[in-house]
Amino acid sequence: MSAGGIELGGMGSTLAMWLAMVMFGLMTGVGVLQLALFMERADRFHDSDYFPNIIGWLLTIPLASLLVILFLQGTSAEIDPLGMLLLDPIFGLRISFLFALSLIFLYGATGLRAHIISEQRLRVGSKRWKGLAASIGHHVIIVWITTIFLVRQLPNVGNLTGAVWLGTLLVIPGFIAALLGMLLPVAGFDDRPRPELWGFRILQGLALPFIVAWMPLAVLTAPGILIGVSTAALIAPLNEDNPRVRPEFRRDAKRTVFAIDIVLLLLVISPPATIGLVLAFTFAAIASTLPLKMVKRVRPT
Repeated sequence: MSAGGIELGGMGSTLAMWLAMVMFGLMTGVGVLQLALFMERADRFHDSDYFPNIIGWLLTIPLASLLVILFLQGTSAEIDPLGMLLLDPIFGLRISFLFALSLIFLYGATGLRAHIISEQRLRVGSKRWKGLAASIGHHVIIVWITTIFLVRQLPNVGNLTGAVWLGTLLVIPGFIAALLGMLLPVAGFDDRPRPELWGFRILQGLALPFIVAWMPLAVLTAPGILIGVSTAALIAPLNEDNPRVRPEFRRDAKRTVFAIDIVLLLLVISPPATIGLVLAFTFAAIASTLPLKMVKRVRPT
């Protein structure tokens, strides 16, 4: 059907378009509410099942479903199906943006929530700079290394040198956004317990969908970002002089961070054939919940 030389879609295409617009609006609205919730100061935050958090978990279902489908396809394919999708000229941008948008909800529900509960229950110790340096240093290293080896799994990347070049190119925009976030306390956002780390993680999360819309392959930074931000909720208090960090918690937290890092690095450096990318995303999503569970074990004071 056409009108005035303009091709018009059928009823099915129109309904699909409207459904996509409604879903995008819902995801955007819930995402804004969720991020606003976790941008609160620790003393104003009450940990409960907030509406945005519940809906946020439900909106990760498309991501989980896609990962399951790609896993099943990858077990019988010769090339990683997720890698082929990300490189597809038509679907690559859409899949990448879907991943980035869905991961924002995980980012808020796991990493950001772990930080705010950690700040509530463990507070902030002295020598805060040590916790800041350790958590950001760990974040940068884990994101950079995982991105390089995830890029290496793409079918059009021939060697490690090319993977290092492309991986470095992909992580730079996110690092710039996060480092700019560390300057937010200078602009007056300095009433958080760890304001520099707060700005770092907030702008890192906010920038990801926009960076992926510009550079679709930047979605490969997401597993490292999820792990880096969530584990920072443990790393920061562990490296400060904090009397609230008990020896048992310190031991268990160190083991948790170490185990997460080792498993993630093994998955990306020596990936299973054809399902390496899928497993990296899946593990990062699951492992990002562990620091949250750790800090929730600490009794409020």
